[in-house]
Amino acid sequence: LTLLNSLKRDVPRVNIYNVVSNRNYRELPEMVDFALATNSDSLEFTVIDTIPGATDALMLTEEQRAVVTAGCEEIQKRLDNELKGKIRIQQFEQFVRRVGNRDANCAQYDKNILEEMPCYIGWLFARILADGNVNFCLKAHRIPVGNIYAHSFTHIWNSRRQQEFRKRALCPGKDDAFFSFIGNDPAAKVGCFKSCDDLARNVHMHKKIQSLTLPEIIMLKLLLVLKKIQRHVRGKTFTRAFCETVKKRDALGGKELRCRNLRVVPHSEGIRLVWNDQELTHSVGLNTSVCIFGLWYDSSKAEWEIVRQGEQEIILKNTWRNIPLSQQWHLVLDDEHTVRWRIDMLIDSKLEIEQMKTSVMLPAGYKHWSAGNQRGKFSALMAWNDMSLADATVRRIGVPGIQLKGRPVPGVCLDFSESGADTVMPQIQNSDKNINARVLSACRRVPETAAVMVPGTYPVFSGKIIISADKD
Repeated sequence: LTLLNSLKRDVPRVNIYNVVSNRNYRELPEMVDFALATNSDSLEFTVIDTIPGATDALMLTEEQRAVVTAGCEEIQKRLDNELKGKIRIQQFEQFVRRVGNRDANCAQYDKNILEEMPCYIGWLFARILADGNVNFCLKAHRIPVGNIYAHSFTHIWNSRRQQEFRKRALCPGKDDAFFSFIGNDPAAKVGCFKSCDDLARNVHMHKKIQSLTLPEIIMLKLLLVLKKIQRHVRGKTFTRAFCETVKKRDALGGKELRCRNLRVVPHSEGIRLVWNDQELTHSVGLNTSVCIFGLWYDSSKAEWEIVRQGEQEIILKNTWRNIPLSQQWHLVLDDEHTVRWRIDMLIDSKLEIEQMKTSVMLPAGYKHWSAGNQRGKFSALMAWNDMSLADATVRRIGVPGIQLKGRPVPGVCLDFSESGADTVMPQIQNSDKNINARVLSACRRVPETAAVMVPGTYPVFSGKIIISADKD
């Protein structure tokens, strides 16, 4: 430290952070002298943040806190006299207040001030950890709002999770169960009370807001209305651009695969199946999706390209936006009733995937479904909901043929018996009204021990889509 401070000109600023416990509570004067001896810019004191079964044995007793308080008074005298202008102690008043807090006996050093003040940190701060997790405050490591390997920072900053935190934290009272997830003590009702590392930022913002005049408040509200109008206009612009994209969805170059009545048609969002000039699939058609930190991404939003194409087979690559993932789809048209489908996933950097799905989207005109020997009828409710399957080990699910617009439409089966893994489960769903589809999926839940995937290539799916002329 002495060498660093002697070589630097103005930066970096060196602040020595001292955690005070029952092992060193008598050494505050020596901590000040050490900062002076190393020519550091400043120092700071903080009480230890106790963790049950780990650091709670280091908590200061009432007698020890009295010694600390007396030591702080002596240090303040030195700051007013011989140390004036030589060293700065950051947040010194805050430390003295914490030590003297009436709730310090149970290590709730910030309870008295936090009960009376809203938390603004959701608008002021974010912490990004080495694993990519983003926390909305320094004590929120147990409940990340996102991960920069999965989303852009802008997406996370404006996400529903971040907005929910802002909403809950803004009220002065901290009786919401949400606050029990803050801090290092899982048993604490309000984890912030023990030690709020963002307190200085909050106090500074609180004073700023309290100092606002009525005209300034009105001006801020007008700016808020303006921002909402801008977002609305941007939303309309996006909608127009999206509609243009949909119109051009067949712009992906390449020749379709054909065998008599069945065609496999690549487009800019994936693959469609067409039977006798009538589309069998619906919406994006064949689709894959992954769940990362509770949020779903799917292949329809990826950038698609054809890697290789023959008379009866095609290999496509899709590169996903915002996450370091790409997939290679290999489809082979065996005959007019069978399409073999294999998917491999390439991960470019560490990624934590909770769940993966391989799906076929079909028109809502299909009314019945099958799973092994079980038969059922789709719910009339078009909102994302699962059909109740009696056997989670079946590897073949489908819909029987129907009459659609006066024309016979064959049944469709998704067979993933080749996947073999116990973690692959069948899923039959209704989509929401916007998509208006029946969805057949092979759903792979990733075990917690394997959820974090390092860079490499992983098999995702191996199976068949079978076109059948069986009628309902």
